[in-house]
Amino acid sequence: MHKTIILSLGLLGLLAYTCAGAAIDLQKYKIEGVNGAGIVGGPGGSTSTNVDVVKQLSQTSDNYGLTRMVQAQVGALGQVAAVGGMDGLFAVEQAGTATGLQGQAHMGGPNNLGWQDQLANVGLAEQVTKLGGIGVALGMQTFVGVQVQIIATPHGVNINAQPVNVAIFDAAGQ
Repeated sequence: MHKTIILSLGLLGLLAYTCAGAAIDLQKYKIEGVNGAGIVGGPGGSTSTNVDVVKQLSQTSDNYGLTRMVQAQVGALGQVAAVGGMDGLFAVEQAGTATGLQGQAHMGGPNNLGWQDQLANVGLAEQVTKLGGIGVALGMQTFVGVQVQIIATPHGVNINAQPVNVAIFDAAGQ
């Protein structure tokens, strides 16, 4: 009985050391938002809100479950436009884009902690207009997100994380 347990543990250790299994995770997202508010003349007011959210999660294992890979990315694009006034033109135009891409791989074998890569790109554009009259035009956009990757093997752990936070605010008025 004692020899069987030692032999089993020895074979399991040899398998973990030499197994050449491979695993790859890839994820990509793209969020696009367009938002706006406006009035002409007045008196009056207008508001508009747009929120776009993305969530991705992947889990993979190889080497008979001895190597685990997890990656996740989440993000939210928020846009708020508000105008109010009289005897004029008040407008807010917004456009926002966020792209996330990440990948990781483990090619098996001893002393291999794998490969990880992340990319995040955010673009926010905003135009606030007030022509004549009495009033205000306000616009705010933000993107908040994070990308996380983990590879855990019998030989160690590899962790990669990237937070992203971008905001823009514009106002015109009197």
